Amino acid sequence: MPALNSPQIHYIRRGDTLRPIGVQFKRADGSLVSLVGASQVTFQMMTAEGVDVVAATNVGVSVVDGAAGKAQYDFQPDAPAVQTPGTFHIYWRVYFGSEWESFPPDGAKMLLIIT
Repeated sequence: MPALNSPQIHYIRRGDTLRPIGVQFKRADGSLVSLVGASQVTFQMMTAEGVDVVAATNVGVSVVDGAAGKAQYDFQPDAPAVQTPGTFHIYWRVYFGSEWESFPPDGAKMLLIIT
């Protein structure tokens, strides 16, 4: 399988919650994943050591363009998750009923850097 692009990195300042984190879901072969018919999309944010900063949740997640596989996560006002500077890994799951697909498909390639 061909490798996906370089890591996708999002930068925010400590405490910022205005800009959502957007994603366009693609499989390892580069094909788009339609969210039409998806039962839910979840967001998870972890430290490099695997500790949850935001446990997998659909709260704050919205589908922006289902046919194009686009969604976003909005941090809640005063979110504790954005109070600590550092580099964090972002993971998503797209559910179709009781089955799901995890993203990014090739590992920890979506990062949030809080300065």
